Amino acid sequence: AVVIRLMLATAKPAAAERKAVEKIMDELDALLVDVDATAPDIGSLEGHDYGVPGECRLFLSCPDADALVKKLRPWLRQLQWPGDVHVLKRYGNYRDAAAGEEPVPLP
Repeated sequence: AVVIRLMLATAKPAAAERKAVEKIMDELDALLVDVDATAPDIGSLEGHDYGVPGECRLFLSCPDADALVKKLRPWLRQLQWPGDVHVLKRYGNYRDAAAGEEPVPLP
């Protein structure tokens, strides 16, 4: 799994931040759509939450977190988000508390 953490300006998201998150999720969906049905799935956006004060988390499932991050890296570099963005690769299900995690540097 891959988790994208979007840092908010305050503990709860403002209306403009919620709208920006919706746009980002639409962009992710478009990026991950498999237009060639013979190509293997790289990943999909499973959902998001505001469960941690001060951030929005986007959850992506995938068969290979490294491959998904490689595909997302150019998009992440140009992402228009006013706050910090953090990405975690999880080697296991995003709900698995025992899954190993590795932060992804975004230069």
